Amino acid sequence: MALLPGSPALDAGDASTCLATDQRGRPRPYPAGGACDSGAYEAGGLRLGQAFTPAGRVAYHGLVTVTLALTNTASAPDVHVWLTDTLPAETSFDAWVYQPVGATLDGDQIQWNGALDAGAVVTLQFRLRHTGFYNDAVHNTVLFSSASDRGSATAVFNVA
Repeated sequence: MALLPGSPALDAGDASTCLATDQRGRPRPYPAGGACDSGAYEAGGLRLGQAFTPAGRVAYHGLVTVTLALTNTASAPDVHVWLTDTLPAETSFDAWVYQPVGATLDGDQIQWNGALDAGAVVTLQFRLRHTGFYNDAVHNTVLFSSASDRGSATAVFNVA
């Protein structure tokens, strides 16, 4: 499994045992000249953050705002980036708060594809309505991929 943002394994590898590529054939260390990540995988330059508002408990059948921020921390652009969020079964899409160019909704799936310059961030923001049961713990997993990187972020909100 690829490393998640904030993992203690990021840049924690031993330089004396660091191989030139990770298990997937990606160059190590990344970025060049830095420290290797510990373990079989080297994290790439894309970082995904996910947040819910309200941050605490969401009302039964209430609205929650989802903010996704995908950042290119690399020193070069990434020109073919995909982000996919299959909405949790306990929710329905309500509305876009901010829909960047390249973002679409098809059924229960939100996607964005495009290019991210070095240091750039793309932010998607939308509202979901809870449609499930009292005391649900709703998990939302978002995937991203590019020619040089892939990963995911999962966040949970609880229903009052």
